Amino acid sequence: MMHCGDISLSVPSKTFLVGEYAVLERFCAILLNTSPKFRLDCSLVGGSANSDNALHISRQSPFFVLVHSYADVFSHYRLKFSDPHLGSGGFGASSAKFLMAYRAMTLIKNEKFNISKTLEYYREISCESGVEGHAKPSGADVVAQYSGGVTYLSPASDPKDIGWPFEDIAALIFKTSVKIQTYKHLEGLGRKQFQLSGKAEYPALSSVIDMAYQAFTDKSSDLLIKAVNKYAELMLDMKLVHPDTKTILDELRKSQDVLAAKGCGALGADVILVLCNSTNKEQTKTFATGLGLTYVSSSDNLSSGLEFVIQ
Repeated sequence: MMHCGDISLSVPSKTFLVGEYAVLERFCAILLNTSPKFRLDCSLVGGSANSDNALHISRQSPFFVLVHSYADVFSHYRLKFSDPHLGSGGFGASSAKFLMAYRAMTLIKNEKFNISKTLEYYREISCESGVEGHAKPSGADVVAQYSGGVTYLSPASDPKDIGWPFEDIAALIFKTSVKIQTYKHLEGLGRKQFQLSGKAEYPALSSVIDMAYQAFTDKSSDLLIKAVNKYAELMLDMKLVHPDTKTILDELRKSQDVLAAKGCGALGADVILVLCNSTNKEQTKTFATGLGLTYVSSSDNLSSGLEFVIQ
């Protein structure tokens, strides 16, 4: 093991365009990775050091498990995590913290980094700390935040940045006032919630994700609008939409500027994504904020994936 000096790492905020819940069964997903970015500063100190962050989070957190499993590696580093969203949730703070800490660990140990190995470890410790019989985190956030840009995830291929090829439409990302703890939500999520009229709905979700990916391939904004609206509809049918989110979506769709809208992540509660014409972004922002939403970012602010600097 080598102490290589101070390390500063950053990863983007993630938002599911389509694919939340579907990724729990290893189906595809498309995620937007945008600014503002999360940051982890690992400061080398002379003696032993404690990570304040590790002392004030759930012991089930992958970050907590990682830091304590590699206590010898981090024993001379003080860790400081910076969340641009101030703990409001919804943009992948937990996965960001884990990913950056794992990368820091490999740098300190002078080991080669491999995202597949990282994901395997993330799923392993998530399953160990989870509740038997309930849904476990997919790790989609981890891979997307590592990759950056518009990340297309498929179990059949490596993650890839497919960019934002639509000149005529933009994706606007808003924060609600609701905060859902994803880990607790997944612990209480039974497979029966993925059933509709006795039929598994995963294939339906997968079909819509394929439609969205085809939209990127064909640069068809109309097809993307259709896919996002259809995914939102399926989430509602499957009773995987928070009541407050449904109310907001109903109000958003009253605006002629809103082409598509859906909740993102667990119960679509924390984050709302809106598609609008590129020329109507400001009007759409004004309308959405008038409903109590807070503007955070957009497809104009796509960000690179994991970055680090060693000082």
